[in-house]
Amino acid sequence: MSQIRVACVCPIVGDPTSFYRGLGPLMRLQKQNRNIQLFFPANVDWSSLAIADLLFLQRPATPEHFQALIVAKDLGLKVWCDMDDDNLSVPKDNPTYNTYNQLHIKDAIVKLARHCDVLTVTTEHLKRKYGIYNKNTVIIPNAIDDGLMHLRQIPPGPRQKKALWRGNPSHQRNLMSVGKEIVSLARKHEDWRFSFFGIDPIDITDVIRNNEVIGATPILDYYKAICALHSALFYYPLIATDHAQARSHICWLEATFAGSLTVASKNQEFTRPGVLNFSTPQEFESVMDQVMNGGVDIETRVQESWAEIQSKYVLSQTNKKRMEIIESLL
Repeated sequence: MSQIRVACVCPIVGDPTSFYRGLGPLMRLQKQNRNIQLFFPANVDWSSLAIADLLFLQRPATPEHFQALIVAKDLGLKVWCDMDDDNLSVPKDNPTYNTYNQLHIKDAIVKLARHCDVLTVTTEHLKRKYGIYNKNTVIIPNAIDDGLMHLRQIPPGPRQKKALWRGNPSHQRNLMSVGKEIVSLARKHEDWRFSFFGIDPIDITDVIRNNEVIGATPILDYYKAICALHSALFYYPLIATDHAQARSHICWLEATFAGSLTVASKNQEFTRPGVLNFSTPQEFESVMDQVMNGGVDIETRVQESWAEIQSKYVLSQTNKKRMEIIESLL
């Protein structure tokens, strides 16, 4: 096959969304397929796209992104968009609400979804949402980069009695949906530490002593840190909104990479081998109590999760779908 030149536009090239959906998988794809050549135009116009065979837009959401699509189409190029969030339904408490609630932004997202040649998404929820606008909407699930397995340095010995939540300010409402239960659990299980990676939820940490707050770090440092923490479990509550329910299984991937159990809200995305699910705050507390009291075989569940991830959710597998998409467009 001759060389395929892919023009890539990513909003923030070094952020976690690019790591999972933009440069992370595409750079690995380029290494796996030497005929793929990525380039990153500073200004997306006819002069920068004239050499391209394909335009890739990660998380496109602006009129400028739509203009780039038009230019690409005028040049006879195919356009591939990737959307990993329900940015048409961002709630008011989300820090990005004022951006995504603007009519010209929503209009651009819908136009981009409608007019791209293929739209890739992370979850079934997003496929249902964006599939209304584009019949060629394809799920490529998030995956672990199996080129980074050397970072999986899990300390020997028993797991630490730590329950870890990871997230950024946009996830805080999900966390606080079980805030009272976390406080209750912390008081019942004083030998356990409740770790918060990314933000300090002061409504919780101000009232429990057995807490640990870890600031946000670059993604590769984060991977190493979660392994070094050797936490017994990660937990991931989600509220019943479109935006929350569209979130992918990254927490499960990361928890399992770190050798930890995943306790997560019950939905299609988190019904995975090895995961303990809950549907209500009361069920969350009950499941967590069971784990903390030693009633769950964590090792077996982590092994079940890891086997599933290694067979389906590593880039060497999911990038096959990306390559199929590229080949189908050219």
